[in-house]
Amino acid sequence: MYAFETTGLPIQVKRGCNQRCSYCVEPFIEGRGFVFRELDEVIRELRWVAATYEDIRSIFFVDTEFNLPDLNYCTQLVGRILNEGLHERFGFTSQFLPRPFDSEFAALLAQAGFSVILTGDSFSNEVLEKNQISYREADIMRAIELCETHGMSCTVAMIFGLPGETDDSVGHSLGRMKQYPAGFLRRYEYTVGGRVYEGTP
Repeated sequence: MYAFETTGLPIQVKRGCNQRCSYCVEPFIEGRGFVFRELDEVIRELRWVAATYEDIRSIFFVDTEFNLPDLNYCTQLVGRILNEGLHERFGFTSQFLPRPFDSEFAALLAQAGFSVILTGDSFSNEVLEKNQISYREADIMRAIELCETHGMSCTVAMIFGLPGETDDSVGHSLGRMKQYPAGFLRRYEYTVGGRVYEGTP
């Protein structure tokens, strides 16, 4: 219970991942298609948690990426959270890709009290392309800037050592991290070395 009170109660609202990142097994675990929970069901679960566990104040949506496959379902869900007043009871956290992620969506997340874990992996377009990652450096930078503009906590997740990584690409990513330094609302978490599993793209 202490872990749920401090890091957030895990709730999954959908299954599936349509990405083709070279190092990731999520599409094999979750499936490439998407299965969404009914919004009413999710809201009922959140209300039940609120009524049952007074000390739980944080919810962690454990979807592979909250904003996949597009912004339609997640925007509706965040809107329902606001309409139901659940943002006054809970803080919310989830993992996001840098794309799709626009200003209107960021403003909605901020209003609902979301913290963002941003999948960055690398600022090098060469590394991103080599690993079949769907977004590029400009998308990461824009998402970071939107989080800052809207006053949202943002943790940028990085991986050093993916296929195609070089001294130059590491230096480039470190340079961008200095350009967007860690601070009160921004932090970095990173892994050194990437595991590429058999059967992944």
